[in-house]
Amino acid sequence: MKTPCRPAARPLDWTAVRSRMAAAIEQTEALLEAAQQDSEAQYEQRSPRVAVDVSAGQSEEQAVGLVIFVLADRHFALEIRYVCEIVSRARVSPLPGMPPHACGVYDLRGQLLPVFDLRGPLDLPQEARIADDWAIVCGQERPEFLILS
Repeated sequence: MKTPCRPAARPLDWTAVRSRMAAAIEQTEALLEAAQQDSEAQYEQRSPRVAVDVSAGQSEEQAVGLVIFVLADRHFALEIRYVCEIVSRARVSPLPGMPPHACGVYDLRGQLLPVFDLRGPLDLPQEARIADDWAIVCGQERPEFLILS
């Protein structure tokens, strides 16, 4: 029985590799910039605006959208621009050795995000029950972490 042998290795043309990588980076950045512009345009369309009487010496303001949630029987709010989505808490995986305010990680479409319980950092009673249904995915430009609600 013969062992398979490897074909002779060709020398790499590192100049060509670098130029292909640079072209791929440029294309990726262009696609990301276009996606960012699209998301900003969609955000502008969804954002409610409040017109203020300019004749009274006031300027036009943008109303702030909020996501309101309950934690330890108290109401809290986050600006909508920091909320990416709201997901089911069922898929939170606890990790050993985490600090008390970190509950574990959540798999959001292949990206592992930390999950936080804000009752400890906010000095709220720990015996208050957290609803087992939802977590808020937070981040400014992309999902960065979840908080339990």
